[in-house]
Amino acid sequence: MLTLGHLTEGEPPLLRWASLGDAPDDPGRVVERITHCGPDGPPVGERTQRVLIVTSADDGLEWVRLRAEDAAGVVLCGTGTGSGSGSGTGSGSGSGTGTGAPAPAPGDGARRTTTAGTAGTAAPAGTGAVTPLGAANGVPDCGLVPVLTPLIPGGPVRVAEALMGAQIAKLKSEVRQVETYANVAAHAMAEGSGPDRVLEWISREAGSGARVAVVEGHREQDWPPEVARQTPLLRELVRGRERGPVRSSVQGRYVEVWPVGVGPPHRLLIASRDEPWGGRGQFGLEQVAVMVAGLLREEEVTERERRLHAAVQAARTSAFQYLMVGDVTSAGRAVEPLAPGLMAAGVVQVAVVEQSPGEDRTEVAAEVEETLQWSRALTVLCPVDDSQIIVIWDGTQAPVQTVLEPVAEADPDRAVGVSGRGPLEHAARLYGAAAVSVEAARRTPGGIAVHDGRPPLAELLDASARAWARGLLSPLERNLAATERRRLLEVCGAGLAMGAQGAGQLLGMHRATVNARLDELTARVGLDRALLGDRAKLDLAMRLADLPPPVPGTAPAGGVRQVLDREGGSLWGNGVLSELPPRLLSALVTWIHHELDTEETARELGISPSTFAGWLREAGTLTHLPLRKDRPGAVHELLWALYTTGRVRPSAVTGSEDEAQRAGERRGGGPGGGEPGGGGPGAGGPGGGGPGAGGPGGADQRAEARADEERAAGERAPGARADEERAPGERAAGERAAGERAEGEEPAAAGTDGFGQPRTDRPHPARLYDYFLGGRTNYAADRIAAQHTVEAAPSVAVMAREDRAFMLRAVRSLAGQAGVRQFLDLGSGIPTEPNLHQAVQSEVPAASVVYVDEDPVVHAHAQALLTGSPPGRTAFLRADATDPSRVLDSAEVRDGLALDRPVALSLVGLLPFVTDDREAKEIIGGFTAALAPGSFLALTHITGDYDPEGVEAVCDQYERLTGVRMEPRSRARVAALLDGLDLVEPGIVLVHRWRSDRAEDDRTDDARVGSYGAVARIR
Repeated sequence: MLTLGHLTEGEPPLLRWASLGDAPDDPGRVVERITHCGPDGPPVGERTQRVLIVTSADDGLEWVRLRAEDAAGVVLCGTGTGSGSGSGTGSGSGSGTGTGAPAPAPGDGARRTTTAGTAGTAAPAGTGAVTPLGAANGVPDCGLVPVLTPLIPGGPVRVAEALMGAQIAKLKSEVRQVETYANVAAHAMAEGSGPDRVLEWISREAGSGARVAVVEGHREQDWPPEVARQTPLLRELVRGRERGPVRSSVQGRYVEVWPVGVGPPHRLLIASRDEPWGGRGQFGLEQVAVMVAGLLREEEVTERERRLHAAVQAARTSAFQYLMVGDVTSAGRAVEPLAPGLMAAGVVQVAVVEQSPGEDRTEVAAEVEETLQWSRALTVLCPVDDSQIIVIWDGTQAPVQTVLEPVAEADPDRAVGVSGRGPLEHAARLYGAAAVSVEAARRTPGGIAVHDGRPPLAELLDASARAWARGLLSPLERNLAATERRRLLEVCGAGLAMGAQGAGQLLGMHRATVNARLDELTARVGLDRALLGDRAKLDLAMRLADLPPPVPGTAPAGGVRQVLDREGGSLWGNGVLSELPPRLLSALVTWIHHELDTEETARELGISPSTFAGWLREAGTLTHLPLRKDRPGAVHELLWALYTTGRVRPSAVTGSEDEAQRAGERRGGGPGGGEPGGGGPGAGGPGGGGPGAGGPGGADQRAEARADEERAAGERAPGARADEERAPGERAAGERAAGERAEGEEPAAAGTDGFGQPRTDRPHPARLYDYFLGGRTNYAADRIAAQHTVEAAPSVAVMAREDRAFMLRAVRSLAGQAGVRQFLDLGSGIPTEPNLHQAVQSEVPAASVVYVDEDPVVHAHAQALLTGSPPGRTAFLRADATDPSRVLDSAEVRDGLALDRPVALSLVGLLPFVTDDREAKEIIGGFTAALAPGSFLALTHITGDYDPEGVEAVCDQYERLTGVRMEPRSRARVAALLDGLDLVEPGIVLVHRWRSDRAEDDRTDDARVGSYGAVARIR
């Protein structure tokens, strides 16, 4: 903008100051418009603010005080006439003629010598001296409006044109300056770099040693010294009580301070220089403050977005970490706002997307999220592997592998591993399956591989293996509280699977902490973590202990060799190694015998370490195992596979059990039993037929294995009792062959083996239901059948979970609010945590619970899983739950419940199997008639009222699996069953709506629930 300073101090100057009196020499006065007017001044009513008026010096200027007090200034052109006549002697009686030469301008450094007291004194006639303009010699007093005279020749029109030319030049300069300023600001805004670049540019352009900076308002210690005197005023700016600016002049520095920022406490824009902020190089600091505020807002918004993005990623990582340790409740608090509806899904799939080398993971993650769009899914940057993105997908939607096809196809070097379907509680297992599938995806056309369904080794081993594992880990039960023991096993399980570094990243702790916990665990169970065999043994024991416990009294296996020497183990091992060529098999055996020392292994194989590393990657792809030191769990599986197929000696898996023998073998020439150069450990060497292929090394190895087994006869696992310490029945059971039974012994029940153990090689409906609920009492066959069931009827898992959630809410309400202390659960199924007794005994520790189910598989698992609180009582009755007299007359019910006091009767999920309404009504009546008034009945019932086709699919699939038909009932039919009882609020409603504290947006769709729930009081 043009100012009077530009016109009086420019190069060259066009005007100079001539005013007297109160008019200031203000270089900062802004000139927006230049106009020429006659003796009467501008037209009446015309705007004169910031207008520079050019007129003749011969004109009267009375109109200035009347109509132009806000003008920028008045420029007088031509000759000034004195107020006297004659000789101009100063007496005022004569007349004098001015020379027309302008008076000296203060802006050029010469101050006026004419003052009000000497205005009437003129130069002697004929001297040719310049007559100063003053109030008495033609320069009127215009009040606060400055008066200037031109330094250019010509009349008012010529002067006005020259001034307008200067204004146009200034405008052009300002346009160029604004363009540069705008470019600098635009770049700063686009880059999100804040206002620093803009302020640096303004400081350079302002000249005169200018400094323009932004400081934090609340950090007074960072304020420059020149504003120290203004501290009280600046505090008001910071607090937002004043808008500013604060101006001051300190030690020759001219300072202006403006508040900037989104809101209080404001930052301060402090501008200082050696000249006043006006005249040449002036900037509109108010506009600068606005721009800086905008850039700061952009910077703050960018920072907030960055922090929000980081917080979202942290929440996703936390949710994933909770899922990895099975804490679905804590995971739900983080997941629900990020992926609404995912936690209500019955089953999920997990996919692991591995980016191609050189890609930016955040960009790939954004691409994955765009592909998933608004589906129910959670995308997580893998905290363990910085090249992977994890997707947790609602399994009731289309298979995730079909949705992620565009992601895999976008780059041929990407790989996507996908798990099968399973409950959220099994997310850790599903993640492991997806991560393993990435290896296969690398060599699969299209870059996507779904887990092959290969069951874990632990699930193929018999109950004696689980008994051995619990014996090995028994010191933890004696020395640690349940919560501390569970946390220790969670940390160590992750550490054994993915190493201390990976486990620390997964669980959000330092790797030193993970190592310390691993040291603690191995010390407590008497193992040496430095030995590969001991680490693998502990890993296997923890995987076995994670399975359902064996029936009490099951004899444990004698040791880890006896655990692995099972037909299921050898079949599993052959499946793992089936695609490996002899070259890689021999290399892997050597690697294992050298305790994973790659350099020693490469030296013995006669190859370079880098070549051997390539072999490990190739073997990992063929075995679906990531064979790296940072994935020790996969290395343990390789060790088990090599042992169960006879490719490594037993001492490789026994660890410290045979350390003395291992030391002797090292002194005698190495683990292969042969001399150096004799063919390699257990493989016969190059050309020896390959590991286990019938060569000399393989034969010696198998012979030694048999000898080791004979030497191990009579050994027992830690915690196992010797034969002479076993109860007679246990020894007999352990010595009898499968299928044989002692005299008088009852035949094995359907669904169990000859020893009363549940069969795990075929699916069972009760274990399928447990799987849908997120329980762990299920096996590979059950999960495969469950996945087929979900594919046929996607809502089945949702129905199971919502039924169980209703049951838990209902019994807690009856125990905590209604004061019921006795519970009878009919058709209980396999105990799945939290179960009914855990829910009610958490409210009332002394509550008594009796479970009833006639399924032998349920009975076998319940014996191991049902334990009540010390003050309470829990019992299991194997009987037909639809036979009131048989149940009520049983010893378990008579001893466990007092029927003359209120009892809560649970019929959750039972009545759909009674297809006749009259029979179902009689069953309810048979129980309610025997219970004391004030007792309660809680039931759920499948219905087709909301999704007839979906419910029909569920019933058909169940009938195909079990041969038993379920009968859906309408709300009216359910109400008829409860006729004669008093319904408790809210009556008969869908189970997820019965006294649920979930918000409406968080609830599962009614059509997917498909089950009524109700609680009624017995009169």
